[in-house]
Amino acid sequence: MSAPTPILEPGAYAHVFDRWRGATVMQFWGPGNVGDLLIRHGAEQLFAAYEMKVTTDAGCANAVFYGGGGNMGPLYPGTRLTRLEARGVASAHGLPLNVQPQSWTGPEEFEADQFFARENRSLEFCPRAVLAPDLGLAYAPAIQLDEQQHDVGWFMRADCERAQPGVAKNSGDPAILAATAEDYVRMASCYRVVHTDRLHFAIAAMIAGREARLYANSYFKNEAMYHL
Repeated sequence: MSAPTPILEPGAYAHVFDRWRGATVMQFWGPGNVGDLLIRHGAEQLFAAYEMKVTTDAGCANAVFYGGGGNMGPLYPGTRLTRLEARGVASAHGLPLNVQPQSWTGPEEFEADQFFARENRSLEFCPRAVLAPDLGLAYAPAIQLDEQQHDVGWFMRADCERAQPGVAKNSGDPAILAATAEDYVRMASCYRVVHTDRLHFAIAAMIAGREARLYANSYFKNEAMYHL
């Protein structure tokens, strides 16, 4: 049995969080799938590393954070409601609003004090953004992993971001098969090699110390992350 380790240490995010070391922040998350839980838990571990606290009371906060993830732009319009809520709270209390590492699927009119993008292509839609790693790369679940049980596993998505043709050996969409971030890593750890078009399932496999083969999704996210 072995314990997972993060792909990136907290120091890789110094330009994102050093400014807020010891601060109290109000965090907003858009709706997402189990892969987004890797991002949330990675953020929680980074907050702890930078001695930050999270509050639900804007009156006690030094800043408002939104994200990260992959939902800036028009592809997932429902997430914009959460962004607008975050901006409204920040404006009402005179707090800076920070958009944590995101991907943009297109232009979006949205005001914030600081934007972070997790890959280069998103800078085409938000030139103000600063490059920073995906927060899921900082996640290390507090679990023990068993030895691998299978050689190769294929896990392809079944939603609007699907771009791959039918895969005969596909075991299903991993975001549907797992319910928690820990389950995501455990499921990936069962295979020596994971083939997937789910970015965060590939990250889960890497966290588990397995080989990941990442395939293109419907927009540039996976390819841009691979080439970063």
